[in-house]
Amino acid sequence: MATTINRRESAALINSLTAGVVPRIGLRHIAVGRQGEVNAFLQDLSTVEDGGAAFRFVCGQYGSGKSFLLQTIRNNAMERSFVVMDADLSPERRLTGSGGQGIATYRELMQHLSTRTRPEGSALESILQKWIASLQTETAQEEQLEANSPELIDAVSKKIKEVLSELSEMAYGFAFSIVLDSYWKGMKTNDDTLKTAALRWLRGEYANKTEAKHALPVDSIIEDKNWYEFLKLFALFVKKAGYKGLLIFIDEGVNLYKINHKQARDTNYEKLLTIFNDTMQGKAEYIGVFISGTPQFIYDERRGLFSYEALRSRLVDNRFAEQGYVDFTSPVIKLNQLTSEELYLLLERLCEVHSAHYDYENKLGSAELTAFLNTVLGRLGADRLLTPREVTRDFLGLLNILQQNPEVTFETLITEKGFAVQSAEKDPEELTLEDLELLTEEPVLLPDEPELIADEPVILPEEPELILDEPVILPEEPELAAIEPELLLEEAEPASDELTLLTEVSSSEEPEPILEESELTFDKTAALPNLADIIEVEIRPDDEDEDDDTDSMFTEFEL
Repeated sequence: MATTINRRESAALINSLTAGVVPRIGLRHIAVGRQGEVNAFLQDLSTVEDGGAAFRFVCGQYGSGKSFLLQTIRNNAMERSFVVMDADLSPERRLTGSGGQGIATYRELMQHLSTRTRPEGSALESILQKWIASLQTETAQEEQLEANSPELIDAVSKKIKEVLSELSEMAYGFAFSIVLDSYWKGMKTNDDTLKTAALRWLRGEYANKTEAKHALPVDSIIEDKNWYEFLKLFALFVKKAGYKGLLIFIDEGVNLYKINHKQARDTNYEKLLTIFNDTMQGKAEYIGVFISGTPQFIYDERRGLFSYEALRSRLVDNRFAEQGYVDFTSPVIKLNQLTSEELYLLLERLCEVHSAHYDYENKLGSAELTAFLNTVLGRLGADRLLTPREVTRDFLGLLNILQQNPEVTFETLITEKGFAVQSAEKDPEELTLEDLELLTEEPVLLPDEPELIADEPVILPEEPELILDEPVILPEEPELAAIEPELLLEEAEPASDELTLLTEVSSSEEPEPILEESELTFDKTAALPNLADIIEVEIRPDDEDEDDDTDSMFTEFEL
């Protein structure tokens, strides 16, 4: 290493990298490669410093170095006098949401607000005090007032309004300047209640406007729908406070891709589109926004950013870059695999950090490092799936074993059966069936199981299907069919007495009688018909009363 490393930085590097997370300090000691990507970000910093705005997506698979690159740019920006803030998205922190997920992201950003003198975060109050101290000194010199003079309070308040007059023309700018003036008055008069109320307002901690009005003379608060507008105000403010601009780093953008409800997902993409348009069209000043995510988060046309047409048309790749050429001016920066030479340099630096932290002499030379790389890179799929995270974690694990077990040799560990970087076995971007069941809005059916259709009866093959609202006819009983009245008249046997045919007809016209009543006289000695031969056929509507014969439709035969 070109520079020495202290134990605080070495401990943070070893502990973080062994656990598979990105350290926040000491990154310069192990950073390798990515020169083109770093230069693109440095160009963005220059644009922000000159009063412009920048927006970038960092695209790469899990463990490829997205978070590492963002942290490297973050640390470099603080050294260049930028104010930075960062947050990781999660199910509880999004760009917007009905449950306050947007304001939760804003609060996380403000908690991680950092400067060169406060790199660990929570730098809001120090920024305010630095700015107010400079205004107080400038005002005292101009007005020739003592530091303890009562007139100085009103003079500085007037100066605050003058300096922030440009902000008053923007949305919520007037309320922003009033809160800063309240902080100054609370600080000067030792009113901790007023000062704390101003800080709470700037951090977005007020739940409603009524609560804020009781503490401050404002009629608005920072909430889910307007938190980005306040970030634009804050970017102008930090510029006036003596910094070069505001940079916002948002990691784990894939959590927007994982939102199940399509409308909620599109609402977050619409918020992202608003930020993208503001920065790329020049509406925002002194602000840069950098978001990292996986290729699925950006390019998936079903759930990713490409499913939102307005974003897809803006983020589509340069057609000439698809031929293998590099284009770092695109809004999306793709992270490629580290080369073998870059991985070798990474292993060398890890040896130096590990030996410096545990104070021992490193005995691994180029032959051992080459053997380790050949073993790792020789596995199937390593050229496409191997990431710096797995290489770093496994190599530090090997160094830990060698340092704590002096009797073990490097050759024993490297040739041990089963030694490999396991992540090269499968693509971390490939979703399993369990992942699909969690992410998709519809249930995933296994290929060997039939699909069940809801709201339809399941008919078993051994049982006949029952049809409702129809009589079941048994095969041994004949079906009784209705007999037409005319056929009954022809087939009936004559009775011994006179047979009177009474026919009720519902029509308005009476039919002409076919036979006279006297002509229906038969021989009284004839045999009586069987009772079964006399059949009464009656058809009634279901909703009529049985005693009502007004519109009945039946034919009756009497002896």
